[in-house]
Amino acid sequence: MKYLKALMRKHPIITIAIGVIIILYILTNFLVLPIMQNQDVITNTYLITDKEFIDRSNYLIFAKDENGKPYVFENTDAPFRGKYISDELNAILEIGKTYNLTTVGYEIPILSKYPNIIGVEPAEN
Repeated sequence: MKYLKALMRKHPIITIAIGVIIILYILTNFLVLPIMQNQDVITNTYLITDKEFIDRSNYLIFAKDENGKPYVFENTDAPFRGKYISDELNAILEIGKTYNLTTVGYEIPILSKYPNIIGVEPAEN
């Protein structure tokens, strides 16, 4: 604790910069992104091409639409939408099969955020 207080006295600009970064992180991840996830609920048909485990209850799903255009989706829990089943959804999705995916949110490349999958149904052939 003494080291932290000394650092704050010697380098107030660094302390302020770290505080601003922490505040921006909190605002982005806990306020702005959940609000954005409440918009644009879309259901489309996609062919699952790959899946990647990121960390606890967080997956990336790679897919193509009916025209072959590639998409990346996130499959993560969304408490503001009542979704706590990302692990189960990931187990349902099989590579090479087609599904109707219900997604919410936007792609924000600079933050590595993608539309979140909130619903999965097998597609009719």
